[in-house]
This record gives sequence, structure tokens and C-alpha cells, in this order.
Amino acid sequence: MKQIARFMLTASIAALAFHAQADDMKKINAKPAASKVATHHGVGVVKQVSGNNVLIAHEEIKSLGWMAMTMPFEAKDKALLTGLKAGTKIEFDFVQDSDMSLLTSVTRK
Repeated sequence: MKQIARFMLTASIAALAFHAQADDMKKINAKPAASKVATHHGVGVVKQVSGNNVLIAHEEIKSLGWMAMTMPFEAKDKALLTGLKAGTKIEFDFVQDSDMSLLTSVTRK
């Protein structure tokens, strides 16, 4: 009888450990929820174009609480910068991800 009780106790502990480990593996293998990245809109003047990057003197960007300033942006697609040169007035959309401002659209004004 003691052997049966010991066996049942050992089996119960093993089952609990297995389920706890399975739950931990689900957490490890779970894909993070897709983060929703906000798109912001700006108006400005191109100061310089170089490769996939453009320096823009933009007006205030209220959605981010940014005052007017001159700063670099990277183009998601180099084709967005085709025909742009210093002095071109533009409207643009971008996403801000960490330290990078990524242009997603550019329209000449």
C-alpha cells in the first residue's frame, strides 16, 4: 500500500513538473504581438539628399511633440527621393522607430 501511495505521489509530482515545463515552453515560443507603429506627417524643405537619406528642415510635428528642426530621414524606398534636391518643398509621412525616422511617402508641394 505504501508503495502504491509513493508511486502515486511521484507520478503526480512528475505530471505537475511536466505541465509547468510545457507552459514555460509556450511562453518562450510565443510570437510577440505585432506592434502598431504610428505614421506621422510633416511639411518641410529638403536641405540635402545623399543615397537613401535626406536632410529635411521640417515644421512642428505635433503628433510627436517635436518643434520645428532640421534632421535626417531614411527613405523606406530610394525611389521616394527621386528628383528631390536642396530647396524642394515637400510633405512627407514617416514612422519613428527608436532612433530612426523612416520616410514612407514624399510629395512635392
